[in-house]
Amino acid sequence: MSMALSGRLSAELNVANETVVFKDHGDDVLLYAGLHVYDANGDTLEASFKLLLDKIQIRLSDKGVQYPITVDPLLTSPSWTAESDQVAAYFGYSVQQQVM
Repeated sequence: MSMALSGRLSAELNVANETVVFKDHGDDVLLYAGLHVYDANGDTLEASFKLLLDKIQIRLSDKGVQYPITVDPLLTSPSWTAESDQVAAYFGYSVQQQVM
């Protein structure tokens, strides 16, 4: 299975934790992870991401499996975003340690 890549985001494959991170000017904006592939019997299949120049591939072996196969990766984004380089952003301004 292949998915074409286009647009301004760059993609990086992290083989160690089996994720693909999409970045915009160095900032993480999307995460492709949690790849779960299983067959009609609910048996889990080994699968992995492969990053090529202009596409992402999900590779798996379907030898001896019962069709249909479900390929279920999870695409997420940060739960919040902010830009600390803005005037009057006050990051950490209200965080104070109280001594009692």
